[in-house]
Formats: sequence, C-alpha cells, structure tokens
Amino acid sequence: MARLTDLVLYDGSCGLCQVSVHYLLQIDLKERFVFAPLQGITAKHYLTQQQSIDSLVLIEAYQTLPRTYILAQSVLKIAWLLGGRWCLIGILSFLPGWMFNWAYRLLARHRHLFVTPSTCQWRAINYKERFLP
Repeated sequence: MARLTDLVLYDGSCGLCQVSVHYLLQIDLKERFVFAPLQGITAKHYLTQQQSIDSLVLIEAYQTLPRTYILAQSVLKIAWLLGGRWCLIGILSFLPGWMFNWAYRLLARHRHLFVTPSTCQWRAINYKERFLP
C-alpha cells in the first residue's frame, strides 16, 4: 500500500476541521493522507477558480489520476479508505451523495458551535511531512 497518496483539503480557519484533521492523523495507520488548508497554494493548484468550495475535499490519488470528492462524499470516502471498522461507514460512499449532503451541510452551517477556531498547535514535528502549504 502506497503512503501519502490521498490529499485532504480542509478549512484552516475552522476549529471543527482542525480537530477532524488531528483525529485523522491519529487513526490513519496506513498513512494514506496528506493535508492542506483550502486557503493554501496546494488547494489553489487542485481546485479551479470556478470551484468555490467551502467543504472538506478529498482528492484521491492526487499525484497520479486525481478524483475529487466533496461534502458528505469526502467524509464517507475517507472512512472507506481508512479501512477496518471504518468501512462500515465508508460503504455509504458508494451511494449517491445527495442522500447525505443535507446532513453535512447542517453540520457545516453550525460547526462553529462545536469547536472554536484555534491555531494549529497540534502540528507535531512527526506529522510535518503530512502537511502541504
């Protein structure tokens, strides 16, 4: 299994997104994922200007044959790629996204109620290679 093959773009100013990335770093035992903020140059490279995205974005196989997932599909596909027990949730990624996007949008609309934005102090040195600008 190749390491660091999938790119997760997240809102760098969102506390819930930061907590989610931190959690992903801890449970990603295969080290599949690298991370970059939506506000950074990596996101600008992979997202066109027509794509004004305010969502967690997964770019699977971002260095070879990129495939982009947004909204609920990104979360469900990440769960699928994590494997193990996460596949029980991830199997839903094969269903149409509209079935779950309403829940994603509801959570996103109220995300600031759950966690306040903070500086990314948890970026430990051992995770440095997992973050792109």
